[in-house]
Amino acid sequence: MLSCQAMDRRHDDDSDLARQNRKLRRRSLRAALAIVGLVSIAACGQLAAGARQEFIRKYSCPKERVALAELKGVKPSDVFAADWRAATPPDELRGDPGRLAQWQAGEDERRKSWEAWINSSRLFRLSGCGHSVVMACRPPGRMSSPDVTAICNEPPEPKD
Repeated sequence: MLSCQAMDRRHDDDSDLARQNRKLRRRSLRAALAIVGLVSIAACGQLAAGARQEFIRKYSCPKERVALAELKGVKPSDVFAADWRAATPPDELRGDPGRLAQWQAGEDERRKSWEAWINSSRLFRLSGCGHSVVMACRPPGRMSSPDVTAICNEPPEPKD
């Protein structure tokens, strides 16, 4: 049987080990957060480079003439207003409440899916060579070419 002193020493050893484990976990968490931060900064730089590259390609504008700024605090779905927000159901559905409800549910689902997709983008305002645009950019997908740094879109032209 262990004496009280031996039990106290053992408890102190366990406490020291627990403190060391907590310190190690805190250090690991800090390192992981630092890595995530660096990856986020790199991703933002990659998206900005992709936006600039797309602007240069589309408008044949020399790199040194292109100004770029990230738009923060703006939801991409507000800038890229979808056409179906004003969509009207086909005439044949208007007299059939069940079909009209089905059509509306499908439109609502497509809108939600689109908003989630577009809101995963970062917005950039680019100008140069007589053009000024806003682009929504996302990281390229797995099937993209290796030289593609971002997938960027401009809002559609307003319909008259």
